Amino acid sequence: METTPKVDFEDRYALLNLIKSCGKEKDIAKVRVLHAAMHRKGLIPKDAYVTTSLINTYAKCGLHGDARELFEELPVRNVVSWNALIIGYAKQGHIDEAVHCFKSMEMDGFSPAAISWNVLLERYTAQGKDEKALELYIRMQNQGLWPDSVTFLCILKACSNMAYLEIGKRIHAQIPSISMNKSSITTALIDMYGKCGSMKDAQYVFDESTMVVDIHVWTVLIAGYTRQGEGMYAFLLLDRMMKEGIQPDEVAFVIALTACSQVGLVHWGIKCFGYMIEVCGIAPTIEHYSCMVDILARAGQLDDTLMVIENMPFHPNLVIWHMVLGACRNWGNVVIGRHAFACALTLDDKDGGAYYCMFNIYMDAGLWEDAQNIDAMMSKKTFMRHRLLKVGISAVSKAFTCINLNIC
Repeated sequence: METTPKVDFEDRYALLNLIKSCGKEKDIAKVRVLHAAMHRKGLIPKDAYVTTSLINTYAKCGLHGDARELFEELPVRNVVSWNALIIGYAKQGHIDEAVHCFKSMEMDGFSPAAISWNVLLERYTAQGKDEKALELYIRMQNQGLWPDSVTFLCILKACSNMAYLEIGKRIHAQIPSISMNKSSITTALIDMYGKCGSMKDAQYVFDESTMVVDIHVWTVLIAGYTRQGEGMYAFLLLDRMMKEGIQPDEVAFVIALTACSQVGLVHWGIKCFGYMIEVCGIAPTIEHYSCMVDILARAGQLDDTLMVIENMPFHPNLVIWHMVLGACRNWGNVVIGRHAFACALTLDDKDGGAYYCMFNIYMDAGLWEDAQNIDAMMSKKTFMRHRLLKVGISAVSKAFTCINLNIC
């Protein structure tokens, strides 16, 4: 059984520190014992500051019922106690309860603090409720509250998710120059413009930045160009970044290798992969190997592709085998296609993507009987909702009819 923590209940500072410590440790048993002791001493709910601190601790521990019950006991509620409840709900993902408290607080005549607005904005964007985030941002402005850096980060993320370029530009115009010196704001703006497809604006933000550009800013710009299919420029940026003495990290190399794949820069992709290992000392992950597989497979270097797969220190996944199958269809390689198909089925014998790719490889090669065998294999699987594309099957049937009638 938990004993009452040793603390001088007359020492308010020490008591508040103990309550805060319980919240950090998520020590629910100690919180309850401390609550009972403070209640016996008459501190709760008489001392609003101590009671609010306990509300905050209950909320951090996920005990929203206890937090709400204690809140209701307060003889007088203030902005601090309301904010503690709202933030507690929001941070635990209970966005509806947080919004309800938010509205109740306003009805009581209190204006939520900036932190409460920001926490709600953050939770909305985290849950993909970007329209709600924009509505909340407009309400915030209508009430005369000036956004801070956290607000701008949240709302720029919402614009990125929805590709709202014009709204993003208006928000950009509202950001004070002092905030533009923060790497996080610059990164968020470049990311927003990149995801909205406006690399001209993204590049402008990058070029006009007065701060020392860090790895995150470089990476998000390179990612923007890669996302827009401008792989060559993305790779040139990576080269420029390294020449300026900034060493790429794991994420930057994934983006760079993806760019090489898009543009068909096989030589540079291999060079980039080697540089990452030998110069930067970064151990490649399965994502890096997947990029190399994609680079080589797209270029039709399928033997080299298999060599990379066989020598990598990871078990190839379905994504990798799908890349190989797609390349085999593009380059008409039935032999390696069969190997990739067999390997994919060892991972998942109900993988519709593998069957579909192999079916098309056989169809393109004019191997009608093999294609029909693939269809037969699929029809035996209980997961099939229907057989392969009717058009494809019709083509197989037509081919057999033509052969039988000797009219092909």
